[in-house]
Amino acid sequence: MYFSEARSIAATDLRTIDALWVAYSGGRFGFSVQRSLYLAEKRKWGAFFKRIGWTTGENGAYRKFPNEFLWAADAPKGHMPLTNCLRGTQLLAAVLEHEAFGGALEPRGVRAGAFGVGGAYMPSGPPPWELLEGSQRAVIVGVTLLLVTIGLLGSGRPF
Repeated sequence: MYFSEARSIAATDLRTIDALWVAYSGGRFGFSVQRSLYLAEKRKWGAFFKRIGWTTGENGAYRKFPNEFLWAADAPKGHMPLTNCLRGTQLLAAVLEHEAFGGALEPRGVRAGAFGVGGAYMPSGPPPWELLEGSQRAVIVGVTLLLVTIGLLGSGRPF
């Protein structure tokens, strides 16, 4: 997926995916969580990656996908969902600046957490999986598989 294609994902679909991440991780994971943390780190990628655990060691080396990432509920807040930044941060930036999460960021000085974790867009929380329509489930599964595939392709490992 190219960063320019992120805009074409329906806001409702991204919000649903995000709401499921947030709900089922107890507020620890999701794109809205990542956006809030990114803003809290004053939009500095290095500080953000360190905060969410995408780097390791004293030299701040980037973790290698998939074995070095933390596939556990107690991973640092914002650690997931994973977005491959091997070729740069444009895709992640496009997702974090998607209209689903408040849109493009203004010049420096935007308040961190202005959109909030858990989101004002779905105050009652996400619907249970069983209540989602077939097309909504398909979008969630499809986008999740796409993000995993992007990660696998970027890792250089066969899958």
